[in-house]
Amino acid sequence: YLNQSNDPSNPAHLVEGKARLELVDGRPERAAQLFGASWTVREQDDFPLTEAERPDYEACINTIRSALGDNAYNKAFEKGKAMTLKDAIAFALVENS
Repeated sequence: YLNQSNDPSNPAHLVEGKARLELVDGRPERAAQLFGASWTVREQDDFPLTEAERPDYEACINTIRSALGDNAYNKAFEKGKAMTLKDAIAFALVENS
């Protein structure tokens, strides 16, 4: 995660970092929700993925989609997109929910 950007303080990067941790810990639904939340942050802040970020981001999304299936992935991602940044941070701080 730290190699993805020189600005780890950006909220999208922080939420995506937690999403990656959730994925590694075997919680793909939580990861999908957090990636959805980070997508909303990126859209609101006009902070699109860079070409350097895209391969790792897409690999994570593909892994999550494979684990959950398209329907469950889409539901979880959309649920995350509906979160505010404050909600996403609160969700990220809750263990094993």
